[in-house]
Amino acid sequence: MRRLMVALAIAAASMLTACAAAGDSSAPPAADPSAPSAADPSAGDGFERWDLVGLWRVSDAEGAGPETWLFLGADEARLWSECGFQFGSWSAGGGRVLVDLYAHHEDCVVEGEPPVLPWLLDTVGYERAEEGWTLLSATGEVTARLRVDGVPPRHPHTNDDARRPPVVDDALKRALTDVAVPDGLRAATADELVGRWVPVERVVNDPHLEVAADGTWTASDGCNATEGRWAVASDGSLLTAGGPTTAVLCEGSHEPGAFGVARAAGFDGDVLVFFDASGASVARLIASP
Repeated sequence: MRRLMVALAIAAASMLTACAAAGDSSAPPAADPSAPSAADPSAGDGFERWDLVGLWRVSDAEGAGPETWLFLGADEARLWSECGFQFGSWSAGGGRVLVDLYAHHEDCVVEGEPPVLPWLLDTVGYERAEEGWTLLSATGEVTARLRVDGVPPRHPHTNDDARRPPVVDDALKRALTDVAVPDGLRAATADELVGRWVPVERVVNDPHLEVAADGTWTASDGCNATEGRWAVASDGSLLTAGGPTTAVLCEGSHEPGAFGVARAAGFDGDVLVFFDASGASVARLIASP
């Protein structure tokens, strides 16, 4: 199932063409998603999410070679290295950042296993540097440095558009603007999000969302599964990053998987409500034993 999900994600990527992929990203280390990183509470002050958007050359990162770039766009993260490319999603806010890579070019996969990226898995915070950004672990150690410095080399399975930096325009800024929980609802805390959640309107096939205290989550519509990482920043921002899902026809509910695009979470009484980047309600869930 996991390899099929990766293959579907690669086939759907508009700028990454004709690549065969397999495997999944290594599990992130256990971490308290509510704990402030060394970058909190002040590192995010005065920064907007789109300040991190760009095509960054990576240095001082464990396991990263000299030809490593990190692309952060409106809704996509992409890592370029000597073996090729990998891609996934990312989220940032309040001095915290998550990057989750779930699909990998075939040359990056060895014996069915994707490359291990400890520096990226350890990254939870960021702060401004003289030439770009410094990425930080939960204990304040430098995991990588990002700066603008050239572009990735050409690759036989991509076109030149995939090697260009993203354009920071009004549309991108709107997509990355903070979303507030509407008046009348109470913002959810990290501790309250942990647990198993099901749609308010019960349906067949057991659609559900599992939010774990170690900063990971899994969801199913009853037939198709997806997963990712999550955190709550010091300013209350909900950060989620997640992978693709299969597309099996299902009588379940898509709502549990909406956690992967949620930008805010609040309680309407006992009902947990997720809101997307536009501020629209995308899921209403209740706790399940």
